[in-house]
Parts: sequence; C-alpha cells; structure tokens
Amino acid sequence: KFFILQIAGLIIFSTSNIIISQVLSPAEVTPFNIAYKYFSLITMVFGIIISPMWSASTDAYVKGDILWIKRTVTKLMKFLAAIGVLVLIMILLSNKIYQLWIGTKVHIPILLTILSGVYSLILAWSLCFSNFIFGIGKLKLQLYSTIVVSVMFIPLSFWLCNRLGVSGIVLSLCIVNIVSCILNPIQFYKIINGKANGI
Repeated sequence: KFFILQIAGLIIFSTSNIIISQVLSPAEVTPFNIAYKYFSLITMVFGIIISPMWSASTDAYVKGDILWIKRTVTKLMKFLAAIGVLVLIMILLSNKIYQLWIGTKVHIPILLTILSGVYSLILAWSLCFSNFIFGIGKLKLQLYSTIVVSVMFIPLSFWLCNRLGVSGIVLSLCIVNIVSCILNPIQFYKIINGKANGI
C-alpha cells in the first residue's frame, strides 16, 4: 500500500514539468521550479520537525495514550499558524528574494508565487494528520483517495494550464491535495475518538 501511494504521488509531482513543456513551452518550467523550490523550504523544515512524530504517535497509540496524541496535534496546529505567517512574509518579500537569487532574467508571476505558498501550507496541514495515520497503518482511505486524485490531476492540470498558464499547474496541485486536507483530519479525529469504521 505504501508503494502504491508513493507511485500515485510520483505521478502527481513528476508530471508537472512535462505538462508545462507540452502545453506552454520548456522555458515556462523555469519559473515554476524556482517558485516551487522557494517554498519547498517550508515543507522541508516542517517535514524534518514532524518526522519523529510518526514513530512517537505509533507508540502512543499502541499504549492508548490518546491525550498525548491530541496535545501533540494541537501544538502542531499552533506551529502551522506560525508557518502561515512565515509564508505570507515570503510572498511579500518574494520579488526581492528572487532578484537576489536569480537576478532579473526570469519573471515569476505573483499568482504563481501566491499559489506556491498556499500549496506549501496545504502539504504542511495534511502532514499534521497523515503522519499519525501512516504510523498506525490505516492506509485504505489514503490509498483510494490518492489514486483518484492522481488520475484527476493530469486532465485538470492540462485544462487549468491552458487557461492560467504555469500558475494553473500549481492551482491543480492545490486542488487535488485539498482532498487529503479534508479527509485526513476527519479520519484522524474518528480514529482517536474511537468512531472510525469501514475504510
């Protein structure tokens, strides 16, 4: 199941450059990658901080320490709010940072920057809950939803890319990942409150 999840995620993330090249031009891949790498700092730092929670949540769940899990997720939510402020600052300072980083040869549209920031927050929010869900091995819902959104991503990204340019790709990433943003916390709270059933 983990393997299938990884493959489905790879389809979503690795096809973006190909779609941009096909629909727009290879030159448009550059601003996409720059904006993506700029905000990947957020997901990288958040991922490093949250990674120990995987095994710790598993241990706590096995021991029945639901209170610790709830408190930890509450702390992560507060930290995520601080991350949101940081993303806003990064958006406001983006033009100056881009100029220092790559000069003025490549133009990064402000919409692309904003959507990339939103995308990093969507991933961080989803990680808050998916780490726990993965840790206890409740993968069916994740598996089915990820397969569905990976199939949806390609036609959606083609459609939005034709209408919004390179920003349409990031908007597509945001849209398909919103599914996990909704499902992950629902599944998490059902599990820790003992109300989960079915997938």
